[in-house]
Amino acid sequence: MLGDIKTEIERVSSLVSNSDMEEYVSGFEETFAEYCGTKYAIGTNSGTSALQLSLIASGIRPGDEVIMPANTYISTALAVSNIGAKPVFCDVTENDFNIDASLIEGLISKRTKAIVPVHMYGHPADMDKISEIAEKHNIKVIEDASHSHGAEYKRNRTGSLGNIGCFSLHASKNLGSMGNGGIITTSDDDVSYSLNGLIHPDSNKEIIKLVGRTPWRMDPITAAVLKAKIGMLDKWNEQKRAVASEYGRLLDNPNITKPSQSNSVKHVYRDYVIRSRDRDNLVSFLMKNGVGTSIHYKLPLHLTGTYRYLGYSKGDFPVTEMLAAEILSLPSFIGMTSREIETVSKHVNESVNLF
Repeated sequence: MLGDIKTEIERVSSLVSNSDMEEYVSGFEETFAEYCGTKYAIGTNSGTSALQLSLIASGIRPGDEVIMPANTYISTALAVSNIGAKPVFCDVTENDFNIDASLIEGLISKRTKAIVPVHMYGHPADMDKISEIAEKHNIKVIEDASHSHGAEYKRNRTGSLGNIGCFSLHASKNLGSMGNGGIITTSDDDVSYSLNGLIHPDSNKEIIKLVGRTPWRMDPITAAVLKAKIGMLDKWNEQKRAVASEYGRLLDNPNITKPSQSNSVKHVYRDYVIRSRDRDNLVSFLMKNGVGTSIHYKLPLHLTGTYRYLGYSKGDFPVTEMLAAEILSLPSFIGMTSREIETVSKHVNESVNLF
């Protein structure tokens, strides 16, 4: 597998001055669209760019409002505020960490133009309910699928569930490049046309004002690497699910809550996220025993300095705030051995008597 990727990089590098380089990007786009079950896929330089361009292609303009979960990476909101629109945060559910669809309709105003559900940690959001609300109010659904490459909702892959799907292809993702990258999926002819125009905005002054002159296009070396890797994605996702299953079997600590999975989805576990009311002590204990952990994400968006201007206060999104104080990502990676999972689980279980 690594040999295949190296060969692709060498082949593309040898074409630095050749116009055929563009074929590497279009080749990956076609492969990814087919994988997701959409008509089109358009490569970009990052997941943030994918979201920002998708918002503009959907007609979002300064002053418009976009609803999204308060529990997500800040780039989801930055894509909105970068074009002068307003992020409107929504609380999430305890069971899957995703946007609480039952709260969305109460946040819709005359300025609401889109909902951005985030398939958090690889678990798809409640897309039937979200799509029903969006259709009722004639607003767009733009999936932030940056954690969910290959995840399924009722046997349909994320990226094909809304009007547009946006993926980060950062090296940390289940399908990741050597550095950064992103891709947009859609089956809408007009959206695809607009997106391709946005990526080459030289003649459109209005678009240049909104998106600047950033090189949005995916580079061919990134495309070559990703095309070589995508054939392994399902196998890698199965490995991530196997790690999660093994954790589920071995973790036995009443002070933690293990992640759950809805019957209607196929989770891809970009992160294996537990909850602990003694999270910070657990982190220290695991670190002392040689187990590194992460927190995705420690500070809810409405409490960041970046979004203080929106006027939210502590207590506005109680579930998001509770999760931010409790969530902990345990080690989970492709190639993780049973012995490594057993070691982490053993230390998590041992912590039960320490706090």
